[in-house]
Amino acid sequence: MPPEKTFLSEQQIKEESAKLEENLNKESDPDKKKEIAKIQPKEVLEDYSKKVVTQQIIRTEDDPEIKKQVTIYAEFLGSDPRSLKRFSNMLRFYASYQYLRMTLGEPYVQVKALAKWLAIMLRFPKMVRWIQWEDDIRLANQKTPKEKAAVVDGFSIKVCKNGNWENEYKQWLEQDAKLLIPSLKQNESSIKYLDEGDWLKSKIFFQIIQKDFENDSLLENALKCNVW
Repeated sequence: MPPEKTFLSEQQIKEESAKLEENLNKESDPDKKKEIAKIQPKEVLEDYSKKVVTQQIIRTEDDPEIKKQVTIYAEFLGSDPRSLKRFSNMLRFYASYQYLRMTLGEPYVQVKALAKWLAIMLRFPKMVRWIQWEDDIRLANQKTPKEKAAVVDGFSIKVCKNGNWENEYKQWLEQDAKLLIPSLKQNESSIKYLDEGDWLKSKIFFQIIQKDFENDSLLENALKCNVW
């Protein structure tokens, strides 16, 4: 059950937040971390979360892994400094939020997977919206975000597994894109929608997903870790 409503002063919130941080740092079991966080008053949990994320954003300002990932995906996001700065700032924020999830015993991922997801999100927002929108079946029979992410993950694995993504991409354009989703065989509106789905036919999309491909970067994990 959620904790009862409490009325705490600002000083009490700060003190309880510090105690929460101490207790979470002592505990290594994710399930027990979640139980500790679950019984906290909303104000205390919010104060702790804000403090942790803010501290991590500052700590990652010169993080070498952040800089490495920005360099890897720069070619897909535009070479102007403003675009790269935006990507870097987003990556630092999301990485800090994932660190917070780790401290609370929630599923989380490392910067490497985050960078891929954010690059896709910035370059192909239509794909992210399609995954997020419940019951949008114009492109697939699947309805839930998890099911639709699994569709994309399926052909991502196929494209990347053989280490020759360009041949797989060519086959995808010529054959697999038309056979991936059964409803496309009879549903003309779905076929039209597939033609409008620029990310499904974009070489850049396939270049992004094959970068340092590993199971942690599957899109289903982006949902599980509350990134999308």
